[in-house]
Amino acid sequence: MLTALIVAVSFVGSGAGFAADGVAPLAKKDPLAQRAGLIQPERVLGARIFRFPAGLDTGEFKVPAKGVVVLKEVAPATRDKKRKAKPAAKLIRGQLGAYIRNNPNWLRAVELINDPRFVYVDSVEQEMLKAEYAERGSERTTMLPKADGLDAEDVTFAEWKRRLDIESDRLDKEIADYNNQVAYHNSICNPAPDEETYLWCIQNKRRLDAWKAVLLGEIDAYNREAERYNREQADFVDRWNAFVDVILAWEAKVKEFIQKMEKALIMPDVGWCKVLRIVRDPTDNHVILCKFLCNINGVLTPVDSPPQPTGKPCIADEGGFFPIPPSLRASCRESR
Repeated sequence: MLTALIVAVSFVGSGAGFAADGVAPLAKKDPLAQRAGLIQPERVLGARIFRFPAGLDTGEFKVPAKGVVVLKEVAPATRDKKRKAKPAAKLIRGQLGAYIRNNPNWLRAVELINDPRFVYVDSVEQEMLKAEYAERGSERTTMLPKADGLDAEDVTFAEWKRRLDIESDRLDKEIADYNNQVAYHNSICNPAPDEETYLWCIQNKRRLDAWKAVLLGEIDAYNREAERYNREQADFVDRWNAFVDVILAWEAKVKEFIQKMEKALIMPDVGWCKVLRIVRDPTDNHVILCKFLCNINGVLTPVDSPPQPTGKPCIADEGGFFPIPPSLRASCRESR
């Protein structure tokens, strides 16, 4: 009577789901992501790590001189045995650099510092506001190289993660193929019906053993790479979020500057005018009419000066700005 040889061939497979220990905790949302629409590096799932049942790669197959090769069914597949790489940032190329360069609050600050009314702000306040504006601009310039560097790292991590995902999928398919072939082996060799089949089973077992050894090495190499990625990705996320805080602090100071500028530029009692055109008498070149565009209490109003029979000049040169004198305001009439 042939002696039965029991061989357990267990391997990780491709069943659905992750074990609880394969899921990293959800991190809080970055304030910049919430308020400014930036997309930060995510930390949701770690790199998939393969772990193996005890004794999987240490068992020895013993083949008697005569006997039937009997293999046990493949063990239930689990996907919590392979590490999962944390996703890299959802990539918006140059997102931090672009956010600083195109920051709407900074663009508003630039607009206000160039407002024509600024020349009529008190000279001492003007100098203070100019100094504050210059400081915010210097901070912005200093931040840009670091922002561009983090954006470049973001691209690198995204590509690294893409390669890990490709390798993870390949390993999943090869594991499934291996397990399918083990199952087929079991169906033929459990038990082997004759001597010829028995000899095939012995040869096929050797092939499966060699394949398993190579596959174990590939999974081990993948796991080491996934662990290195996760360590470096975690450091990157920390540096990313710390710099996001710097951006937020700078933006808050820009908003404070905007409030100061808007307050300084309010001219409710005086307003301002710009000389659009000076009309002169062709015979003696004396001023006949001055055409203005006036900001009267926040309303832009085109006005003409009264006729100038005495040749009195306009209050400013063509293109120039000036506060509206009470006498001019009283005598101005809207242009029809």
